[in-house]
Amino acid sequence: MPLSFLILNLNDMKVFNRASLPREISYNGSMYKLDIESTNVIFNGGYLNKILPQSNKGDKVIVKVLDGRLKGKTDLHGKPYQPSQWIFSKQLSNN
Repeated sequence: MPLSFLILNLNDMKVFNRASLPREISYNGSMYKLDIESTNVIFNGGYLNKILPQSNKGDKVIVKVLDGRLKGKTDLHGKPYQPSQWIFSKQLSNN
């Protein structure tokens, strides 16, 4: 079984901060939808089950989600709560 890699430069991606996870994001006239496969690989240490298409700069954005009630709060170990990170991919137009 061949190994496949997803290479993304997270520093070049637009980052949105939200209090809840949206279904889609509108940015620069394009719609972005949640990309579970990329999110799992990058942030959760998951494995690729398929080869993902090459992504160009601007094809993906990061959405950080932290509930408003957790801002400024600490967990049992005294560390502040960190937001969950999700990757959204640009949707191709159906024209």
